[in-house]
Order: sequence, then C-alpha cells, then structure tokens
Amino acid sequence: MKQIKSILLLVHDQQEALHFYTEKLGFEVHTDASFGEGNRWVTVNVPNNKDLEVILALANTDDSKVKVGNQVDSENAIMGFYTDDIEANIANFKAKGVVLASELIDEPYGKFVFFKDLYGNKFYLHQDKA
Repeated sequence: MKQIKSILLLVHDQQEALHFYTEKLGFEVHTDASFGEGNRWVTVNVPNNKDLEVILALANTDDSKVKVGNQVDSENAIMGFYTDDIEANIANFKAKGVVLASELIDEPYGKFVFFKDLYGNKFYLHQDKA
C-alpha cells in the first residue's frame, strides 16, 4: 500500500452535502457521476489535493441512516485538515455559517479548532507553530 485514496462520509442528501462541502468549506468537486440504477458517486477533495477523496455516500438503509453524523463517538473528530492561516479559515467559516465546536485552541505544537458539518460530524483544523 502507498497512500490513503478515500474516506467515506454517510449523508442524507448528496446534493445538500455537496453544496455544504464546496460552498461553505471550500472543497472542490472531484467526481459527480451517475451509475447503476439511480445511484450517484460524489466525491470532493481539498483544493490542490486530488489524491484524497471524501466520498459523500448516500445513506440508504436503516442501518446507514442512523450513522449519518455519528460515524465516530462524540469525543473524536472524524478527520483533520492542515492550514497555513487558521484565523482566516475561522473567519470564513463564521461568515458562511459553519458551526464551530470549539474556540481557537493554542498549544505549544500549534493552533487548532473543531468544527462540524451539516450533519454534526466533527472535524478539526490545525496550523503548525512557525
């Protein structure tokens, strides 16, 4: 194995999730294609990082529907992202209505903040100390 290709997030509505991830978080659409009978393959990526796709998978069973926003326990973030300007990202999130799950946390190793997506999945944004 060489690297991680994708991570899957269960969503209730792929179009709604696609809008949130692209318009509010600034992701890019990687793939948006129909397949099979009425199925849709939707992936997004962080700008300039097409190697890691976030799959926005439609929860279409009772088992998967209860896991939307609940794929990890409430104490942990499902994934994290690096940034070079965390304060600018926080201001942008606030302006776009992204829910912050913490204040800016400043630690000896860097700064970070937790935020949530439209379904309550928790993520973190991290900036290394200079």
